[in-house]
Amino acid sequence: MNAAYARALGATANVSKRSTEAYEAALAQRALLKEGLTANADEAALAHEIRQPLTAIRLEQAEVARLTERLREAETLEAIGRIAAGIAHDVNNVLGCIFGYGEMLYDDAPEDSLQKRYAHNVLAAATRGQALIKQILTYITGQRAKLEAIDIGRAVTETLELVRGLMPPNTSVCWHTPNLRLIVAANTTQLNQIVTNLCSNAIDALGAGGRLSVALARAEVQGTLSLSHGTLTPARYARLVIQDNGCGMDEPTLRRVFEAFFTTKEVGHGTGLGLSLVNSIVTSLSGAIDVKSSPGQGSRFTVYLPLAEISGSPNWG
Repeated sequence: MNAAYARALGATANVSKRSTEAYEAALAQRALLKEGLTANADEAALAHEIRQPLTAIRLEQAEVARLTERLREAETLEAIGRIAAGIAHDVNNVLGCIFGYGEMLYDDAPEDSLQKRYAHNVLAAATRGQALIKQILTYITGQRAKLEAIDIGRAVTETLELVRGLMPPNTSVCWHTPNLRLIVAANTTQLNQIVTNLCSNAIDALGAGGRLSVALARAEVQGTLSLSHGTLTPARYARLVIQDNGCGMDEPTLRRVFEAFFTTKEVGHGTGLGLSLVNSIVTSLSGAIDVKSSPGQGSRFTVYLPLAEISGSPNWG
């Protein structure tokens, strides 16, 4: 984070220096024109020479504004990181209590009962919360997440079991998975975050009778494929589609959907970091995302993650 902040700060300084130089060049040209030292010069050429640095100034100013926004986001993320590191210990203590009571409920519940299943889900959620805290601390310290060969179908199935608890009344979720194992290089926490955040946003968009559909399939890309957010190179991928029939998004919202801190939710109901995190994880795993949506027609998020090679060859089940 500090390195990114320093790079953005240095870039802003360079842009400001170039803008100053361009401005000074424009002033020099105007001075020459005023003093009549360029009387013999072609007026059109001279006007072009004056416009060039002025145009450069406007472009540089736009770049300064962009970099300033990046600096603001970097500072905000850095502050969030410090807060997260400070509360991680307390959160782990809370999770310890959940583990303790959850295990007692699980042990006392009759076999094959709903109480046993619910207690298992509580323990699974606590375990993922613990893994999420660990990943946040790993991110804050600048370490790379440890990747493993993960069966994405199994990870999605386990996450959807918890997502069902978020579904409002009169809504439904449909899950389609292939009859084969699709192995990706990731870690379970990352896959949980992708599915949970995409499903959570879809659920928020659902109305009465709404439907959330999740599908996993194998995809083979023959040539370079440009998506709305990223580009795929020729390879074999796991394709995860999360689709809803909710309110959908207009074009301005669609353009900013993965922007950090951007949210259309009311204050207190969203941080604007969920989808930004999804995009960051997918990009770090050499994947890409395609998003399609329109007002009143729902939204469709398609995530592509490259299949891992096991023992020198792709795993196809």
